[in-house]
Amino acid sequence: MTVVANLTLPRMAMAAGVVACPQCAQNDGLVVTVDVEDRSETPAFMRCDAGHQWADVQITRGLAGEIYDLMREKYPETIRLSSLD
Repeated sequence: MTVVANLTLPRMAMAAGVVACPQCAQNDGLVVTVDVEDRSETPAFMRCDAGHQWADVQITRGLAGEIYDLMREKYPETIRLSSLD
């Protein structure tokens, strides 16, 4: 069973700049989809409030997994879990 989490992120400034939607430039409250077991360097899928979706090279699946671990402990209300069989 694969557990997938949707995390609502705060504004994040990375080395290459602020993570933002490439279409509308929203940079706060973005949602990243995380396979909680996948810690690869593959870009994670993101979406904004307008429904735009993209794979962001700044947020890898491994980094998203680390963010999930932190948020699970400190901000569990920001996480929506589901499972895939």
